[in-house]
Amino acid sequence: MQPFHRLVPGLIEKMPVLIYAGDADFICNWLGNKAWAEALEYPDHKKFAAADMKFSPFPP
Repeated sequence: MQPFHRLVPGLIEKMPVLIYAGDADFICNWLGNKAWAEALEYPDHKKFAAADMKFSPFPP
C-alpha cells in the first residue's frame, strides 16, 4: 500500500474532491477523515477549516 494522501493537495487545486466515510467505516471513520482533511495544505484550506460542519443524511 502506498501513501496517496500526499497527492490530495495537488488534486484539490485541479478538481473538486470528495472525502467519504460510510456508515460502517469504524476503523477509518469520519473523524479520522476530518482530521487529515483539516491538516491538508492547499490554497482554500482556511476557508474549508472555517466552514460550518453540516450533516447530510442519505437519502435526503
